[in-house]
Amino acid sequence: MRNIDITFTISCLTLLISCGEEDCNNTFVGGEKISSASEILQTSGQIFEINPESDTTIYGLQGTRITLFKSGDENRKGKIKFVLKEYYNIPDMLMQGLTTTTGGGTLLETDGMIYFNALKTPDSSVGPTSLYLIEMPRRSRYEMDLFYGQEVDGKYFWTMADTSYSGSLGELAMPDTTSFFLDKEYTYFEATQFGWINSDRFAEFKDRKDLVLNISRGEEKAVYCLALNQYNSIIPGIIDNGKLMFREIPANEDMTIIGIGAVGDNLLLSMLDLSSHTNRAEMPPLIKVTKDELQKRLRDKFGLAL
Repeated sequence: MRNIDITFTISCLTLLISCGEEDCNNTFVGGEKISSASEILQTSGQIFEINPESDTTIYGLQGTRITLFKSGDENRKGKIKFVLKEYYNIPDMLMQGLTTTTGGGTLLETDGMIYFNALKTPDSSVGPTSLYLIEMPRRSRYEMDLFYGQEVDGKYFWTMADTSYSGSLGELAMPDTTSFFLDKEYTYFEATQFGWINSDRFAEFKDRKDLVLNISRGEEKAVYCLALNQYNSIIPGIIDNGKLMFREIPANEDMTIIGIGAVGDNLLLSMLDLSSHTNRAEMPPLIKVTKDELQKRLRDKFGLAL
């Protein structure tokens, strides 16, 4: 028995010595490498073929309507392919890694996000027009603004559009005022950029706090987010000296912390519900789940509607 103990101890010491700091901070139980789950969870979206020589309206599966106007450039010939991805519930946003903060850290509340962009093809390199109209299904009772998104190192940040018309309407129409409301079914935006689009408002909370969580060694490479239970807001986490940090979050709101990662082709998940008074906690270890299990866990928690 003593020989077995000595052998086991030597093996453990050898593992610790051979595991450099960079490798040790990127391992799952059993020495498997942890990485982002973005490639596994990536969605293809809908593909549309647009003729720039005429006005075209396309329809997303989740209710998005986009109208592209006829190009005034006679040199634009040939059809152009566009991709549309829709995110109208918290589970879909979390699986994509989407969050709702500006580049300066200001918290937003979303009423839905989309990704809409032209696909580069050999026979077409120019988009149909720089101005187009977006109608997004309306769920919030608040007036929303148009935000453009940018992905930086796997995190998403939003910037309010400098100028845009926004409102709600049932039938597409060109506005002559900065905002208007004809019904409650759709929020309308006049956009001038392709890419990530967010129907958002600034979320104002009087009291703020920092939240610190312990995470298991080697699980820092997962993507961690904080979702407010009563608001459609998602805050990205920061890893600082082996701790998971959320800074300047609302102080009096219940929340859920979600960690999503991958080991090879396997997904990892950790979830923790926290009450509003919590300032420090410990995340449960990441566990392996299938894509269906991940989706079910998130939908059971947050539902399918904003």
